Amino acid sequence: MRIVFKHEQQHIYAVLDGCMLAELPQRLQSSGCPCSCLFSGTLDPMLESAAPWLVELPAQAPFTRAILREVWNEHAGILLQTAAEIDLYTVRHHLRRFLRVSGPGGAPMLFRFYDPRAFRITVPRLRQADYKAFIGPLQGVFTEADDTVGALYFTADGAIEGQRLSFQLATTG
Repeated sequence: MRIVFKHEQQHIYAVLDGCMLAELPQRLQSSGCPCSCLFSGTLDPMLESAAPWLVELPAQAPFTRAILREVWNEHAGILLQTAAEIDLYTVRHHLRRFLRVSGPGGAPMLFRFYDPRAFRITVPRLRQADYKAFIGPLQGVFTEADDTVGALYFTADGAIEGQRLSFQLATTG
């Protein structure tokens, strides 16, 4: 976790996948960490449970360590790094723009960018302008690699393929 939380002047957020994590809304509510569903409006409880959730992860919060151990290498979310002045609602507003994309024939589709498998396949294939638009106010995105001993780190000013980092987030302290 040290590599993720190495700068005190940054916020770390996670986008967690309710489809992959049981009872996610209830767990987030009891965590005490600021959070918000990426879907808007009044949701059916089943949809709310399966929705993607944005949560701020304070470095020293017990919930942070527990959720990172649970989600890493389980395809259950990605980590976002921002400057300290970027709040949860700014990040949420930005990310909501990318939940729906045009599929074949222009049909709207849900873009599950918060699933590391979808992220590492789709994001490196974006045109540079689309990549910059996706990164927006984020300084970086950590996502699990396609093996269990690494991560990919994508930045606004870095290579679109992401930088490979060697670590196991779930077992480092």
